[in-house]
Amino acid sequence: MLNTGFVTLLSFVVVFGIVFLIVRKNANEFHYDEMQLKIRGDAYKFGFYTIIALLAVTGLLYGTEGLNLSRYMTTDMLLFVILYAGVIVFAVYSILKDSFFRVLENGNRYLLLCACIIMSNTASLVQRIQTGRFLENGVLDFSNGGANVLCLIGFLIIFGAIMIRKVSGNGEEDEKS
Repeated sequence: MLNTGFVTLLSFVVVFGIVFLIVRKNANEFHYDEMQLKIRGDAYKFGFYTIIALLAVTGLLYGTEGLNLSRYMTTDMLLFVILYAGVIVFAVYSILKDSFFRVLENGNRYLLLCACIIMSNTASLVQRIQTGRFLENGVLDFSNGGANVLCLIGFLIIFGAIMIRKVSGNGEEDEKS
């Protein structure tokens, strides 16, 4: 039987491989303008600072007796939470500043990808909860449903940010007409 961590890693590789092929196929048609590149640079910076700040806070809380995070989640889960937080900060900032998608790119494929990831992780999470393998002694583990929780929450946030940008962008286009 395959290890759950390996299956999760393989899923990430497949999803990112598909995204890479889609992006590469359209690389000649779409590009980022200078303002988008600057905003994306700021978004990377904010994501990096988020990771550094969360690691510092985690280091301080890890040694504190009353607030010991290891009672709630495993170390690998905690590190992935921090990693996802940085990626989500980058993605949401870029999306809301209209720099996530390239010029002339509408983002509908990303919405579809997010919806597929949300549905598959929801199904997997429900299955883990029903079989009783979600929390082990009250501790959230990355390989026992924690990955599903992170992907579900992360892609819900990104999906929401894209939808907010699309709705607010449509309103701006109507005002210009």
